[in-house]
Amino acid sequence: EWNHQGFVGLNPVARNGLNPVAKPQHLETMKDICRKLSKNMRFSRIDLYVIGDKEYFGEITLYPAAGLGKFDPAEWNAKLGDLIKLDGNQLGGVKIKVYGDKIESIPISYEYKDLPDYKFFCFGGEVKCFKIDFGRFVEHHANYYSPDGELLPFGEIGLEPDPNHVEIMPVNLSEMISVAERLSAGFKFLRVDLYNVKGKIYFGELTFYPAAGFGKFTPVGWDERLGELIKLHKS
Repeated sequence: EWNHQGFVGLNPVARNGLNPVAKPQHLETMKDICRKLSKNMRFSRIDLYVIGDKEYFGEITLYPAAGLGKFDPAEWNAKLGDLIKLDGNQLGGVKIKVYGDKIESIPISYEYKDLPDYKFFCFGGEVKCFKIDFGRFVEHHANYYSPDGELLPFGEIGLEPDPNHVEIMPVNLSEMISVAERLSAGFKFLRVDLYNVKGKIYFGELTFYPAAGFGKFTPVGWDERLGELIKLHKS
């Protein structure tokens, strides 16, 4: 509920000198969309855009910040965690490896900023490239790589690539690509985000429309070259 004073982040009252957040006109419609998309999931974060009088889908995130993000005030970490209903003795937080049956957690000694985060761009269920962010909390950049781990000659405006950055690829990169392709099978485009912690692969999120489709690539021409990888039916 918009005016519920308890939930951090849903309170429209200004905090830290920021302007109050205006209540969306179609909040009930947006909530109904989220209920339908998250049906049968213990937890998911649904990202939506509102443009004019229409709602647009952004992404589904099952483990925001790999479950290592922290809320303010601190007691809300437990309060929000208690809303996740688990079966038997399962643990909350980031807990799932995307292969095999065993449920495992990312070690709690890790900080989110230290987690290797791999964003696989899948076209028609095939990984064509992947992105690695670095310097996220200092000077944020991102490089793009081929499925073989070779640096590609393009990047994003605002997260300019750094050709001098050295990235050691995980030894199980091919397995990560296999996971991403299985998760993206049947979709014209899907970005699959995975974490790799000491050789173990963890699921992050599925993004259907990165930056709502408004992100721009550099150098000029790469927007079109990447767009051509999306195979659409001609009407």
